[in-house]
Amino acid sequence: ADERVASTVWHAMQETANAVAITYGVDHAKLTDYIHKLFKRYQNEKLWDTLGRVGRDPMRKLQPDDRLIGSLRLVEEVGGHTQPLIEGIAAAYCYQETGDDSADELQQMIREFGIVKVMHEVSGISPEEVVGQKILSAFGRLRGS
Repeated sequence: ADERVASTVWHAMQETANAVAITYGVDHAKLTDYIHKLFKRYQNEKLWDTLGRVGRDPMRKLQPDDRLIGSLRLVEEVGGHTQPLIEGIAAAYCYQETGDDSADELQQMIREFGIVKVMHEVSGISPEEVVGQKILSAFGRLRGS
């Protein structure tokens, strides 16, 4: 329901679909149809697809070969627009949910070691990389620092 979040998610999905189509020769129209169906499902309040369920287990989702970082690297490889994924990754680093051990562990690591080290250790992204700098900037904006 939040237009800014919806726009970021939509554009991240579009960029990822484009990168998948280019890299693996998948029909872009089929990917776009799938995105439309997913997006419609996400917006259906009756399905109760909660933020807690969608955001659960950020440590796994931030691994180099998982959905967020893997998509970022794929979009980066094809020269796509990475900013929507960068915003999503920064949000995942900020994610907190009572009862989610992975989110608790991630937040504890960030408090103890700092976001730069955690980004490198968890996601394999160096702060010297352009995307690393952009993630750190987005993380700072989201955290208000």
